[in-house]
Amino acid sequence: MFTNFLKISFFLILLFISSCGGLKKSWEESGTYTGDKSMASTYVWKKGKQYIAIVETIPVQGRDKRRTIHPINISPDTIVRSFSKLTYTISEKKRGGKKKGIYPVFSEGNIELLSKKIPEALKKANKNQDVLFEVFQLRKKFWLLPTTIDTTAGYLFIEPGRINIIFEKVNEDYQGYDYDEPRSVIGKSSQGIYGGKSKISKGWVILTSKSWN
Repeated sequence: MFTNFLKISFFLILLFISSCGGLKKSWEESGTYTGDKSMASTYVWKKGKQYIAIVETIPVQGRDKRRTIHPINISPDTIVRSFSKLTYTISEKKRGGKKKGIYPVFSEGNIELLSKKIPEALKKANKNQDVLFEVFQLRKKFWLLPTTIDTTAGYLFIEPGRINIIFEKVNEDYQGYDYDEPRSVIGKSSQGIYGGKSKISKGWVILTSKSWN
């Protein structure tokens, strides 16, 4: 009796893991792009519905487009060090969402990817273009098994001594279940991280040269 129970439990676990693989495949086939589909873009990297692309400058209140300095060379290490310092808070838990607390904005895997592809995009972009991105990671909601996909998306542009990132999504369930969950991207001014000139989308973050080290 107990042996049969173990066999059934093992089969259900395998079935659940298999469904998680299907979840990832489903995302890659049917995920929704953050960017305006009518917007002309050049993909630097694309996998399913994840992408890093060069697009025309996105208007932002408080931004002086004349200060944009693309194309520019930025080292992968600069992206790794500065992006690793970004966190976000959840002050109120929605049903099915994450618990209250502080979380890293980017996973290690996403930082590794972005550190390779964003410098490549910034070398190709001109002063009238921005870099748009959308990446995802698997979230573990039950035990150790991934059961949903979170997406982080936004766009960035470079000014003298400043990496500007404007977030449209911050580790949100790709199906939109926790889209309205109160979140705030944060960083320490002591580490050279500040807020932008206006409140837009899910947050405007400025990574000054101090955060690159």
